Amino acid sequence: TDGRVRDVNGRRIDLVVNALLSIVDRSTYSAYDLLVVDNGRLSADAERAIAQVGARRVTYRLEGPFNFPHKLNFAARHAAGDHLVIFNDDLEVITPGWIEAMLEFSAQPRIGAVGAKLIYPDGRLQHAGMVLGVCGVARLGERGAGGRGRQPRVGRALQLLPHADTVLVA
Repeated sequence: TDGRVRDVNGRRIDLVVNALLSIVDRSTYSAYDLLVVDNGRLSADAERAIAQVGARRVTYRLEGPFNFPHKLNFAARHAAGDHLVIFNDDLEVITPGWIEAMLEFSAQPRIGAVGAKLIYPDGRLQHAGMVLGVCGVARLGERGAGGRGRQPRVGRALQLLPHADTVLVA
């Protein structure tokens, strides 16, 4: 996290606090460890939330330009367990069984990575994997489909989910 605060629907939200509390308050799976990887800029509220939920915190510092893959590898080196979930600070849990749904697939030996379906606050689809061999190379599935009060309309390939060809860190 970069310790960002953002206006969401007219409310100021400390992103890492919101993300942590959504994991703890809305997840039905409880056998996990939380690791917060920050850039050294956290609010007092974020520091309290990290302590409140019992998360570990490590600070990532890199000289030179920001390098997201380097930061992810840094985080992975500090993580423990058999499965690693990369949960950006701008995400929020909306489905209680999300961890179990991902573990159902990540526990299979032939599967190397699993991704969640991401939905914008207004209900539009942000991300649901990629399908290889479409539009020349690969294509995101119907990004922006749906909307407030409507189910996301997805392409035929995404109707076959959870069988996307690849996932991204969005």
